[in-house]
Amino acid sequence: MSSTQSDSASADDAKHPTAHEDLPFATIVETINDGILVVRLGGEIIYANESMAKMLGYSRPEMVGNMLFDFMEEEWAERARQNLKRRQEGVEEMFDHRWQHNDGGGVWTLVSAKPMHDEDGVQWGSLVAIQNISERKEMEEEIRQARDELEMRVQERTRQLVETNERLQREVEERREAEERALEASRAKSAFLANMSHELRTPLNAVIGYTELIQEDLDFGASNPAELPLESIQSDLKKVHHSANHLLALINDILDLSKVEAGKMDLHLDAFDLAELVDEVIDTVRPLVAKNDNDLERSYRRRGEVVTDRTKLKQVLLNLVGNAAKFTEKGVIELSTAEAVVNSMPGVRIEVRDTGMGIDPESIDRLFEPFTQADESTTRKHGGTGLGLTICKRFCEMMGGTIDVQSTLGEGTTFTILLPTEHRSGLAEPSATMEIPHLSADFLSNSGEGPTVLVIDDDPHVHELMRRFLGPRGFHVISAFNGDQGVELARTKRPDVITLDVMMPGRDGWSVLSNLKAEADLESIPVVMVTMIDDKSIGYALGASDYLVKPIQRDRLVKVLARFHPERGGTALVVEDEDDVREVMARHLRRADWRVRTAENGTAALEMLDSEIPDVVVLDLMMPEMDGFEVAEIMRQEPRWQEIPIVVVTAMDLDDAQHSRLQKSVERILSKNVSSVDQVLKEVLAVTGAQAEQADAPEERPSDGEPIAATTKTVPRSQPQQEE
Repeated sequence: MSSTQSDSASADDAKHPTAHEDLPFATIVETINDGILVVRLGGEIIYANESMAKMLGYSRPEMVGNMLFDFMEEEWAERARQNLKRRQEGVEEMFDHRWQHNDGGGVWTLVSAKPMHDEDGVQWGSLVAIQNISERKEMEEEIRQARDELEMRVQERTRQLVETNERLQREVEERREAEERALEASRAKSAFLANMSHELRTPLNAVIGYTELIQEDLDFGASNPAELPLESIQSDLKKVHHSANHLLALINDILDLSKVEAGKMDLHLDAFDLAELVDEVIDTVRPLVAKNDNDLERSYRRRGEVVTDRTKLKQVLLNLVGNAAKFTEKGVIELSTAEAVVNSMPGVRIEVRDTGMGIDPESIDRLFEPFTQADESTTRKHGGTGLGLTICKRFCEMMGGTIDVQSTLGEGTTFTILLPTEHRSGLAEPSATMEIPHLSADFLSNSGEGPTVLVIDDDPHVHELMRRFLGPRGFHVISAFNGDQGVELARTKRPDVITLDVMMPGRDGWSVLSNLKAEADLESIPVVMVTMIDDKSIGYALGASDYLVKPIQRDRLVKVLARFHPERGGTALVVEDEDDVREVMARHLRRADWRVRTAENGTAALEMLDSEIPDVVVLDLMMPEMDGFEVAEIMRQEPRWQEIPIVVVTAMDLDDAQHSRLQKSVERILSKNVSSVDQVLKEVLAVTGAQAEQADAPEERPSDGEPIAATTKTVPRSQPQQEE
């Protein structure tokens, strides 16, 4: 510093005290806990007490002589400069301020600053009192953070509550809608069942009533042959036939819908002339159309061949035109065809238009739903199950198309079908296991109870001939339409004999025969070649048991297959307290060459067992004097009777305890309710060894016999049955 500057500072120091010993408050400021600073107008520190130095982590000499701003971050230094300017303006103030500690940390303080003047009243600096409030600031920060966190939690909880409330409201609404739908479905099903009950019982009552009348006429004719009312009987038989067909149609509706919804319905793609099909439909429904004085018109703007399921399309058109005829009186019904594009493919548009009563808009929305009807009273008036349109919609969708309806109440209705007319990958391929068109419904598996014959041939007419040749002679015929399916059915059904064609698409008979003889489980099954190719040497070399050349001679075929027909017949004891059921089972067994004895209760059955040992016992459980449980247990305790097979036929719903009780006593348990007596016969044949496969006997559809059995359960007596 120059001598001139030194003299000037000395003069100022003399006028403005700079040392604490020159200050009157020196003793006080050195003993208080708060920091004290004396600062010149420019910010130079000329005094700092010990508390201030300790507060910032410095010694007093390290602070005195330095600028106030050196002990704070730039942001707060700028604020300090602004504060000094206000001090020069004579402003006293108190404020929070942040200092920088010697270790780099921050120190929060409460600052009280006031201007300082000399004896002449000239301001020369500021007196600054500084209180350390870092702990308070930390507490405030913690409180702020806690408050912010609490606010966030409150907001989050509020959001969750809002979402929960909205979700609950949605669930309540969805539940309410579901309940409404369930109630509507329940109401619709109740109405459907009531209507179905009426529809089914009406033809059934007619069948029963007219057959009773026929029986009375026959009884009368038995005693008065000359007066036998043949014309009346013939008329009644026609009515029975008509009612039976009507009943069959109703049942078919139910079964069709069940098959479609269960995914069991297959497509039968076929090429046919559309105009011919429309003509068939019109010829079929013409009497129904004329019944209500309606005119029937047709319009062909699309002729020629189409590829789709002919049977299903015909069923759809019959249903639509039939409905139009029923709900239209003295009007016009038109069936028309036209070109269309369906899913970017060539297609056909088929319309069924009528001028009938029409359908209200509310009913249209649910017209194609199952178990719903456009108008229940109208449906009852005109008859029907209310399932027809549902089936139509399902069939159209299966064929790759759509069905739509437009209607004006009181003016008429138009149903529009759009179908592709060419085969495409989106349509189902014809199934190898489906029925062949124009063949009977029981084509694939007849109800024969004898040996199982697996027919492997791609010609449906061969299958039909085989069924008709072999079925009446006691053979059970199952069909495979290609080699792969034949091998698979051989594995699963384990037939007694296989007939095999050579010329089949995809895989020929020689390959199939080699496959059958290469598998250990199949090689013992006899294979009879039935083919146009007269090359027996190859067949025998590959393992064929016999060789027949088409055309098939029935007697020769039966004679060859008879070699694989196990012995049938034997003695059966039928134990049943119901006279009708006992008689029905006995008659069926006798027709199958069984000698039958009958007992009406358990006591009588044991007496008969004493006199003669039968080959099988067919046993009811619920009987007077001695029930079937006791009979079975006594038979298993008596050494003479222990090996007699027992087939239980009962209407009881057996619980676990009852099943356990029967487990060691009987071979089969049949539920007596729905199925055919043929099922009983099948099980009798199985347990007596009259069929080659006992444990794995193929499951058959019920025949047209009297209702007896619904379900079959195999119950091992002492150990599981072994495959032969």
